[in-house]
Amino acid sequence: MATSGAGTPASPLMQNGKAFSGTSNGLTYVNGIQQKPVVGGGSTAPAAPVGISGATPTNGTPPPLDLSGLGKATAKSKSTAYAWDGTKAVPTTDMRDSYANLPASQRLALINFVVSQNKSESYAKTFWSMLVNSSQAAYQAGQKLSPWQIFSNDLKNPQAAGVQGLTANQTITPLSDGNAHALAYTALGNALGRIPTAADFARTGLIKDSQGNVVIDPNTKQPATTERALQILTATDPNFQESAQFTFDNATGLTKSVTRTAAQDPGAYAESQVKSAIASDIASGAVNPNASIQEQYAALAKTYGVNAYQPGSTALTPQAQLDIAALQGGTKNLDDFKQQFIGGVLPKVASNAAPALQSGASDLAALADPAVQRISQLLEKPASTISLNDPLVQNYLKGDGKTFQSPAELDSAIKNDPSWQYTQNAKATYADLASQVLTKMGFNA
Repeated sequence: MATSGAGTPASPLMQNGKAFSGTSNGLTYVNGIQQKPVVGGGSTAPAAPVGISGATPTNGTPPPLDLSGLGKATAKSKSTAYAWDGTKAVPTTDMRDSYANLPASQRLALINFVVSQNKSESYAKTFWSMLVNSSQAAYQAGQKLSPWQIFSNDLKNPQAAGVQGLTANQTITPLSDGNAHALAYTALGNALGRIPTAADFARTGLIKDSQGNVVIDPNTKQPATTERALQILTATDPNFQESAQFTFDNATGLTKSVTRTAAQDPGAYAESQVKSAIASDIASGAVNPNASIQEQYAALAKTYGVNAYQPGSTALTPQAQLDIAALQGGTKNLDDFKQQFIGGVLPKVASNAAPALQSGASDLAALADPAVQRISQLLEKPASTISLNDPLVQNYLKGDGKTFQSPAELDSAIKNDPSWQYTQNAKATYADLASQVLTKMGFNA
């Protein structure tokens, strides 16, 4: 027969102008693509990868997606494998890596789906990889099915996909820690007229549900903090739950639109509730919101290891004087300086701390607190005297560049500090070691 092509997705084997399916020269081809034989002989049909259940798909129907493997790692093929993107064959690894570049509406559809399966938002990327694996399996079996076509089929046929009770309308799960913190920060800050402190965040009972009852934390059985109350409301109160509507193009399976609606905006509701509660506290004298601009600036700077005062003095540093003048003049606000302080500490901390700092979910003082407490314990000095600029603290935060020091690494660093050998802790450690040695020598009972 007259044939041409190499039998690859990029150059399929052609016979008389058509993609060849059959056996030629002892090799099997499907739609012009050479099929690798199964180890041990027998059928040459490719095996389904993780995420695909049942037999090789036939009659143009994509195989159901097995969600039991969600989150499990899959082995990478040593040879290049291809999946179908809707118009052409694309290396599977490239398609898996394309998650970050998907349109926001498509990522949202994936996130909503995995959340409906009681998975975290971060599982959306893993789920995308599973869809790509399914597309690869279908393509190897001669079907051009994109990940979105497989996803669409699973949503329309939830029973076949092994997903009980799945519909096209999904409820969004509670606010993430970072989002809840950000909304609480805004609500508390606007109500107080200043930067919220740790004590402000620890206050409870400021938010009521849509029935007018104080939100109770089911874990503690006590009134919830503002931050926790927001998470509880968006998990339990229908007035604060968002719903997503999926619409699919029957021809391509691509998401056409995704809408999110909520009867009540959690952020606006929280702000009104917190303002009302704090206004009552201010009127009764329970809260004094009138911290000076200088005090607010100094407190903020301290949480990021920046000292607004000159060493051993109550006099402001030259830089602090300039910054406070800008605040008083209205050319900058405290959030401007917060972002400036964050930018200054990012190069000094392990990379895994960056998201918490950049989102506002934590500050440097909170991240360093485990080290400060341990240093205080082993060196026997008040935690309040330990600066965020202490070398031991800075080494803990920097770690190996990716993560903080482990507890064992921190303890080792502290005990290598010259001041440790003069502590009662060190003396007890040495005495214990001496006792162990004597016992091994037979001198102690």
